[in-house]
Amino acid sequence: MKIYPKGKIIFNFFISHDAVVLLGTSGANQTEKPVRVVGYKIAGVKYFVTTDRYDRTAEQVTTVYKLRWEIDAYGKIFTHFHA
Repeated sequence: MKIYPKGKIIFNFFISHDAVVLLGTSGANQTEKPVRVVGYKIAGVKYFVTTDRYDRTAEQVTTVYKLRWEIDAYGKIFTHFHA
C-alpha cells in the first residue's frame, strides 16, 4: 500500500493514510486478517475507514465513502420530513 507523505490533496480533502494493518490488540482481540485503513481529512475533521478493497485507489475509497455518507444523510432528512 502507498503511504501519502504530508497528505495528498484530492478534491476538497486530504488523504493522510493508506495502510494495511491488523486491528486490535495482539493476543486479545486482534483481527485475523489484515484490513486496509484509509485516513483523510475534510474541513478539519479526520476520518478513517476500513475496507477489504485492495483493487481501488485511496482516492476511490474515500470518494465512495463520502458519497455514501451524503446519501445516508439525505435519506435521514427525507425520512424526517415525510414520516
